[in-house]
Amino acid sequence: MEFKLQELETPLVVSRVANVHYFEFTSQYQTTDDSHNFCELLYVDNGSLCVYADNYSGILSSNQLIIHRANELHSLKCNENINPHIIIIGFECNAAQLEAFSKEPATLQPTHRKMLAGIMNEGMNLFAPPYNIPNTLEMKKRPDSPFATAQMLKLNLETFLITLIRDRELLHANDCNEISGDNTLSDICNYIS
Repeated sequence: MEFKLQELETPLVVSRVANVHYFEFTSQYQTTDDSHNFCELLYVDNGSLCVYADNYSGILSSNQLIIHRANELHSLKCNENINPHIIIIGFECNAAQLEAFSKEPATLQPTHRKMLAGIMNEGMNLFAPPYNIPNTLEMKKRPDSPFATAQMLKLNLETFLITLIRDRELLHANDCNEISGDNTLSDICNYIS
């Protein structure tokens, strides 16, 4: 008897990471328009800021994130009298489902925030400080990183993104299931889900 090994699909792959930053911006901080050939996760850990991008312009508050698409023009401006704490992670990813996170902010639940903390921990194990210098073109790797740190960063980031996508799809499916009365609208929601 011969066992049949199953191929494992990988619909979401993080192929490279550009940076892992934690900023404590001053209330007057702002950036100019920027774009690059990788996605950028922008998370507000504390405070709020104004985001301007092709797909979304508005305020990001504590515990919210947005993911700018590759080559999307974007900038940010801090609100007066608020010094926000911000996580920015630049990465390459092939999943079209991330598009939804460039159109409206997602509010992270405690489990999401714990996962993001794990990503930051692995990022700081992989990359040497400083983590708070904007426009760092190349983050230097630590020579003393623990075993498989880069792989753990990749796996944690992929798990986090997959979880965000699944949770968003589940929330959308639940919203559609609550629609009652109009079968056409319900059929459309079911088809989209």
